Amino acid sequence: MGRRFALVLASAVLLTLCVMGTSLGQDVFPVVTLDFEAATSTYTYHVVVPENNTYPFGQLIIFSQVFWDPSWTISGPFVGGVDQGWSADFGYGDIGDPAEWRAFGEQQVVSGPWEGDFVIVIPDTSPVPGQGMTKNGVEDSINYFDIGVPGEAVVPEPSALFVLGSLVSLSGTLIRRRRR
Repeated sequence: MGRRFALVLASAVLLTLCVMGTSLGQDVFPVVTLDFEAATSTYTYHVVVPENNTYPFGQLIIFSQVFWDPSWTISGPFVGGVDQGWSADFGYGDIGDPAEWRAFGEQQVVSGPWEGDFVIVIPDTSPVPGQGMTKNGVEDSINYFDIGVPGEAVVPEPSALFVLGSLVSLSGTLIRRRRR
């Protein structure tokens, strides 16, 4: 009976380590989500740095799909509604590439749990699938993630609008005829 109990206990411990301990040894990174306001083309990137984050948070980079324009505005991070005033700029990987937006606070690297919003306003754009990155200056701290990034605004072609209007009009006519 004692051997069976020990075997069952060892199996339970091993199973627990396999199932719950799969994240052992894996880095924990900040979580970034996007909230987009279409009326003002405002991108709000909400950053949550968990308590068990592996590296301090020091930089957010968003790889846009549009070329830089001086009308863009950037600010943040906003923590508790107060702008922390981190340095921010736009840059390019190679000349002719779409712009990268970078917000960094190397002087104010945040360790421990932290939450803040970075805001970018880029007129006449809408989110497209892309990538962002968080890091703090240490090579292993780089974390790429998929997220909506600034892209060309989707403007329907006039011919597509004409076809859509025609279909709606035709379907209305057909429905009226069937009722008679």
